[in-house]
Amino acid sequence: MSDSYYPAPSQFSPSLPTIQSWLGTRKSNTVNRTGLLETVGFSKDQGWTIIAILIEIMALGLTIIGAIRAQNNSKVVIGAIIVVILFVTLDIIGVKMFHAKSEYRTVLRNRLSVTVDPILRWNLDKQIREWAFGEFLGLLLMVISAGLKIFGLVVFFSLKGSGSIMLIAVISIFYLVVIYIHSSHTGYWLAAVQTSRKMKKEYDKWVDANSKGLSNSFGVQTYSRLYTSSLVMQDGVKVFHNGRQKLELVSSAPGQNGQVFTYRISSVGLIWDSDISSLTSLFTDRFAQELRTECIRLQMTMVGHDGGPATIPTDGSDSAIPSTGF
Repeated sequence: MSDSYYPAPSQFSPSLPTIQSWLGTRKSNTVNRTGLLETVGFSKDQGWTIIAILIEIMALGLTIIGAIRAQNNSKVVIGAIIVVILFVTLDIIGVKMFHAKSEYRTVLRNRLSVTVDPILRWNLDKQIREWAFGEFLGLLLMVISAGLKIFGLVVFFSLKGSGSIMLIAVISIFYLVVIYIHSSHTGYWLAAVQTSRKMKKEYDKWVDANSKGLSNSFGVQTYSRLYTSSLVMQDGVKVFHNGRQKLELVSSAPGQNGQVFTYRISSVGLIWDSDISSLTSLFTDRFAQELRTECIRLQMTMVGHDGGPATIPTDGSDSAIPSTGF
C-alpha cells in the first residue's frame, strides 16, 4: 500500500469493516504520529515475508523430494504430504492468531496518545503490553510448525548421523528466523494486502454503481468535531482549509483563565494520518499539538470508537458526528 491508499478520497470512502481491517496494518507508532489510518513499512514487510515463503518452500520441497526418493513408497509420500499440509496450516493459523490483537492495540495506542489522566494512561499501557492467550497460542503453533519441518527433513530426507547434526542446527536457525518473520512482518503484510484488496473491490463497486446511476454505500460523509482551547489560531485566521480538511473558529468567550475559543475541525471523508501531519505542520507547536489530538479523536469516531471529550471541556458542546457538509 502507498500513501494514496484509494482513489478519489473526497468522493469515495471504504466501508466500516474495511476501515477497521486497516487498523491491523503496520503503523508509525512514534511520539508525534501514533498511526491509525495509515500503512507504513509495506515494502520491508513484503521483502521479509518473501524470504520466509522461500524458506517454507525449501522445507516443503525437501520433505516431499526426500519421501519420493524413499524407494517410491507411496505410503511414505502420503505421510510427507500430510506433514507438509500440517506445517503450512499451522503457520497460517499461527500468524493469524498472533496478529489478531493488532487492530485492538492500534486503537489502544491512539487512545493512550490523547489521554491525560495518569490512571487511565497506566491502564491503557497495561492493556497494550498484555499478551492475549490467542497470541501465545499463535506463537506456539508456529514453533510446532518449525518442529514439524525439522521432523520432515530428518525422517523423509534422511538427515541422520553425526555429519547431519550441523546441517540440522543450521536449518533450525533458518526456521527460528521464519518464526521471527511471521511474528514481526507477515501478519502486517497480510493485513495490508487484504485491506488493499477490499478497498479496490469496494472502489470498483462504487465506480460501477455511479456509472449506472445507482445508489451505493461508499459515498463520503463530512465528519466534524467541536473542541475548545485557550489558544488562538495564528495570524487572526478564522477559517483554514487544507485539502479535504477545514478548521474554523466557531466562537470565543471569556473563561476563568482568559479567552476560550471554540473550533470545529471538519473532513470530507476520512482523515488519513498524512492529512493530520500536513495540517498540523502549518501551525505553531502548542496549537498543532491540540489540533493533532482532536484530529485523532475525530479519526477514532471514523473507525467506530468513541473519540472522547474535547481538549478543554466547558459546556459539553463538543461533538464528533457525521454531517452533510461544511
